[in-house]
Amino acid sequence: MLDDLVVLLRERAEFGQRKYGVRLETFNGRDAHLDALQELLDLFVYLHQAQMERAALEREVQALREWATRASDRETERGRTARLLAELVDRINAAAGTVPGQKESLFDHLAALREKAALADQLHEERAALKNILAGEQERRLWLESRVREFEARAGG
Repeated sequence: MLDDLVVLLRERAEFGQRKYGVRLETFNGRDAHLDALQELLDLFVYLHQAQMERAALEREVQALREWATRASDRETERGRTARLLAELVDRINAAAGTVPGQKESLFDHLAALREKAALADQLHEERAALKNILAGEQERRLWLESRVREFEARAGG
């Protein structure tokens, strides 16, 4: 960690050299206390921003988790729909020719169930896509949390 801080300090010194053409000098006409106070206030603003972003991401992750749970429940429904379709096909085959019009009515039900099955398949695909999004959002949240910890460590040090 100390090595990381040394690298950061060197990078900052090089940035100042490039920006101002000189390294930090004493009695340079600036108010060092005021500059430090302004930098500290900026740090608080950045920490607050990071906190707000973390909270927003946590809300998004929670919403995605809830959606994934609902999608999982729909997946269970998808299995029931498939069983009902199989049963309906069996009933259609058994009823073929016994009652006029019954077969057509059953085929109408079958078409409706096929539509539901197609929707269930679509939901299954959307669930998989959302799982990927959720994984990406979790990575982003972890990255932001690490940045917040870095800022907090800098503010505390």
